[in-house]
This record gives sequence, structure tokens and C-alpha cells, in this order.
Amino acid sequence: YGLNKIYLCIMMFFLFVLSGIRGDFATDYVNYNWSYQNVYSAETIIELLRRREFGFAFINKIAFFINSNTVTFMLIISALTTFCYYIMFEKYSEDYLVSLIMLVVLDNYVISFNLTRNILACAFFLLSSELIINKKLLQYLICVLLITTIHKSAILMLPMYWILKFDFRIKKHQIFPLLCIVGGIIFMLFF
Repeated sequence: YGLNKIYLCIMMFFLFVLSGIRGDFATDYVNYNWSYQNVYSAETIIELLRRREFGFAFINKIAFFINSNTVTFMLIISALTTFCYYIMFEKYSEDYLVSLIMLVVLDNYVISFNLTRNILACAFFLLSSELIINKKLLQYLICVLLITTIHKSAILMLPMYWILKFDFRIKKHQIFPLLCIVGGIIFMLFF
């Protein structure tokens, strides 16, 4: 187990560095670079708070305070994202190698080169999903609202608490109404 954990750390470090120093080969990199250099660097904290996605703007501001090079910003975003994946792998994965392969092959990692903000929000949501399992509604709602400050689409995750708690198994007494609805839809489409 100890060797597997070391292997996981090495691989996550490799993914972190690759994502952080990737440079300008993804289409959104130019936009992130321009915003980092021109918009977020010039705004005050009060101006950042007025933005809809002030959490992301605040990360930009912190990164710019450390260094004005866009690579610093990308390294910070990459560190946050890969750290979230690391925590989830360490906590829930029975086989780190399979988890890493799935992360890369299913395009969750590679797409982060282009959809940086969105994937960061998804990584934070992945961490907050444990709150659904543990039935901690208030903490879950707070986390989703905070994640929304990074990417506004995260607000769509609010109903996930209730959706994932719903029992979707079809019971015998539910089959007839379900068949009626499906039959009615098919009838309306084809007749």
C-alpha cells in the first residue's frame, strides 16, 4: 500500500506539472492569459467581489500577487484541481493506477487544459459529493454556492442532493402509469 501511495503522488505531481506549464496550446489559454494580465491584475478586491464569479477572480488576484507570469496562475489552478483528484483517489480508489488511467482516458484531465475554470469547479464538486453521502445538506449547499463563485454553472448541482437521494427503482404498482406515459408520448410522436 505504501508503494502505491508513493506512485500515486508521483503520477499526480506529473499531471500537476504538465497541466501547469502546458503553455498556449489550448484555445482558452489565450483568454485566461489576457484576463490574468489585464483584467484581474488591475482590479481591487472590492471590484473582484462585484464579479459573478469572484472566487475565480480572487484566485487570479492571489496568483498575480505571487507572480505576474501566467504560468504561476496555471500552476495554482492545476495544483487545486489535481489535489482534489488526489484526495478522492486516496479516499475511494481501490486501484490508483486504474483511477489515473480513467482520469486521463475519459478526458477529464485533458479537457482541463481548455476548460480550466469548469474543471476546477467540477473537482471541488467531486470533493463536496461526500456531503451528499453523509446527508449534510447545509454544508453541501454552502459548498455548491462557493463553487458557483468559480464557475456559475455549478449552481446546477444544487438539486443533485435530492436527485441522488431519490429511489429510482421501479415498483410493480408504478409500471402501468409509466407504460401509459411512454405509450402516450410514442403515440403523439408517430400518429
